[in-house]
Order: sequence, then structure tokens, then C-alpha cells
Amino acid sequence: MKKYVALLLASLLLFAAIPALAQEVSCPAGGFTLTLPDSFSAVSPLPQDQDLVFAWQGGGISVQGYATAMSGKVRFNDLYQILTGQETESGSLTIRGVDMLYARGSDQRGPYSLYIWMHKNVRVELYFYYQSRSDLLDIDEMIHSLVLN
Repeated sequence: MKKYVALLLASLLLFAAIPALAQEVSCPAGGFTLTLPDSFSAVSPLPQDQDLVFAWQGGGISVQGYATAMSGKVRFNDLYQILTGQETESGSLTIRGVDMLYARGSDQRGPYSLYIWMHKNVRVELYFYYQSRSDLLDIDEMIHSLVLN
């Protein structure tokens, strides 16, 4: 019985510590919030790139978010994605009720996962650059934490 109680207490402490290992990061210009590991820190965007509104990095992953205001009523069917031939996969998907385009590939900065969606006439592009394939699990967890504001 004591082992059961000790195991239960250890489990509760573990689950209570897990939320402390993450931080919710909001991007008002893009209208979204993501949960990133505590090891991530904000990076100052380049001043000449006005559409870059979200820049964080940590643990071998960097996240860059671009928000571009679109004129007129824009729907998901109006989204486009420029493919360069360097992609290993691309398509559309829905994450937490948000329809988006995605692509995985590699460019001069390295391997990336890209997600594109519309929110209130703002086109949002979220790039995750990573170093190893094992980072894809972390990226998947981060993008599935997406909440639109």
C-alpha cells in the first residue's frame, strides 16, 4: 500500500512539474499563442523585415513567424504556397480547428517545417528551423499547441 501511495505522489509531482517546463508565448500581430519550452528565448527581429513578428530559439530549433495583412476578404482557398523543389513533403492539414498549408524541406538555413494559415485577413507563416530529425517531435508538439487569439 505504501508503494502505491508513493507511486501516486510521484506521479502527481511529475505532472505538476510538466507545465512549469513550458511557456505560453503570444504573437499579437499574428493573432496566435504557442506553447514553447522554457529553454526558448526571444530573438530580436531584423529591423528591415517588417513582416517578421515572432522570433524565438532554443534547443537547436528556431521559430520565425511572419504576419502579412491581406486586403479584402481572404479565405483558406485563397492561400498559396510557393514550392521551390527543395521540399520533401507538402499539403494541407487542420490543427486545432485551423486549416493550414504545410511543407517540410531544406533551404540555405537548413531543414525546416513551414505552416501557413489565415486569421482575420492576416496571412501567417510560421517557420521552424531545426538541426536533427528528433526535433520534429518537439516541433509537432509546439504547432499542436497553437491557439488563435
